[in-house]
Formats: sequence, structure tokens, C-alpha cells
Amino acid sequence: MSQAGAKRKAPEPIAEPKRKAVYRPLLDNPLVKVQWPEIPTNEGQLYLDLLCGLLRPLQPYIAEKSNHSHKSTAKAHDSQSQGKHHRPDVLAHLTLGINKSTQALESQTSEIYISSSYATKNHKTFNRAAKIKNPVTALFVARHDITPAILVSHFLMLSVTASPRVKVVTLPRKSMETISSFSGIAELGVVGVRKDCPNAEMLFQALEKVDYVSAPWGLPGENRNSGGYQGLNLKTIATTMPIIQKQQKNQKQNQSQSQGQGHIATTMPIIQKQKNQKNQNQGQGQSQGQTLKQVQNKKEIS
Repeated sequence: MSQAGAKRKAPEPIAEPKRKAVYRPLLDNPLVKVQWPEIPTNEGQLYLDLLCGLLRPLQPYIAEKSNHSHKSTAKAHDSQSQGKHHRPDVLAHLTLGINKSTQALESQTSEIYISSSYATKNHKTFNRAAKIKNPVTALFVARHDITPAILVSHFLMLSVTASPRVKVVTLPRKSMETISSFSGIAELGVVGVRKDCPNAEMLFQALEKVDYVSAPWGLPGENRNSGGYQGLNLKTIATTMPIIQKQQKNQKQNQSQSQGQGHIATTMPIIQKQKNQKNQNQGQGQSQGQTLKQVQNKKEIS
């Protein structure tokens, strides 16, 4: 093969159609306005250190419990070894993990809707005196280390509707590893602290700087940015669409019409040919019938 044949021409670049800016209307959703509280890195590190101080007594107990769950030994030996590390008192005042924390906040939320004050017509007052003896008042979330983010996004809404209100604290990046090492629980990224948690005075005092989560759709009189009904809020999204000129439209219409006419033109001769063949067959049948009659008549005469 010659070099000229080996070298092929590069394909010409396809010209992209011109586009124009288009603005499409969009109805704003108030439910997406709930945002995670912004906490500086230094303050977040302080909250992480204080939280790890509460979780420190859990590590030997959790480690011993996990070891016994993987070993099959005698009951007497188990009873003696389990006495080394008693169940920490702080464990009853914590919610460890996404599921336990969600259940706790959901139970606090239901107290609002079953209260008699919620059934009133004016909806002006709400019973925020929770019937739960030891509710969760602070929730620590290592949201930067949890994927996908939808696993913890519901905590914002639950913190707004919970009774009493719950402060949500976002921890710095790579906090999950630190929490797991101090607690002994692998991949622990959500911890709830109850109101009467022992040795948590310094932690609650430091959390006074943290604001509660605010939502415009919150309960009447609470957690609202502005009371009453809100006006319709429309937004626009800037996008583009290809420009189709009139000449291109006319060419496409002519092509479609010519294709349709060509299809009709090709089918008409076929139909006419089928009709001609049918007429010829009928004529041949009639001629054959006449010859048979003539032969019969000749036989009768003879």
C-alpha cells in the first residue's frame, strides 16, 4: 500500500448549531431552605474534644462486649470476665448511630402532635414541655464523612419539630475516625446527647454559642424567619437551546413531503400491476369456460 493511500484525510469537524439563552421559570420550594449551621473549625474541634471525653468510658466496655460476642467459651468464664468492665452510666444518656438518633428525635416530635394544644383552632400556642423525661438536646453529626448526604439530611427537619428543640452540631472533617476510636464503635458518625447526661456540663455550656436550626416552614410562632403566609416566589433558570432557522425548517418539511410522495409513487405501480394480473386471470378463466362449453355442444350434436 502506498503512503498516499495509507494517509487518510482527517474528518472535517462537525459544526455545532448555534444556541441562544433561554430563561425557564421555576417555583421556589421552601422546604430546601433548611441549611446546616455553620460552625468555625476551631469551635468544631472544641466540641469534638468535649464529646470524645464523654465517649471515652465506652471504649473498654464496647471492646470487651465485642470480644465475647465472637468467642464461644464457658458460661462461668463469661460471667467472671464480664465483671471487669461494668456498663457505663453515660451510655444510657447517649444515642449512638443514625438509627438510634432518628428514633429518639421522632419520639420527641410526636409529642407535639398528640398534645391538646395542637388541636386548638388558632394554633398559636404549642406545648413545648416534653413528656420524655430525658430528651435529646444536642446532636453531633460528622456529615462531611458520611456519604451519601441524604442519610443525615432528615436530622435538620427533625431538630426543628422536636420537643424540646435540638441543637445540631456539625463536626470537622475526619471526625468519624476520632469518634470511632474513642467509643470503640466502627464508623460512628452521629451521636445524640440527652439533657441529663453526666459530666456534660462543659459541653452544654460551650454549645450556648450554637444557634438552633431555623426553617421558614417551622411551627407557628417558633423557628420562623417571618410569620404568616409567604408570597409566591418564582425563580428562573438560565439555560440554552439550539437556534433553528426558518430555512432549515422548510427544508425538513419539504424532505418529509417528498419522502411521502415518493412512497406513494412507488406503491401505485405495484397496486396497478396487481389489478392487471387479477383481470388477466379472470379473462383466462372466462375463455377456458367458453371453450369447455363449445366442446360439450359439439359432442351433443354428434
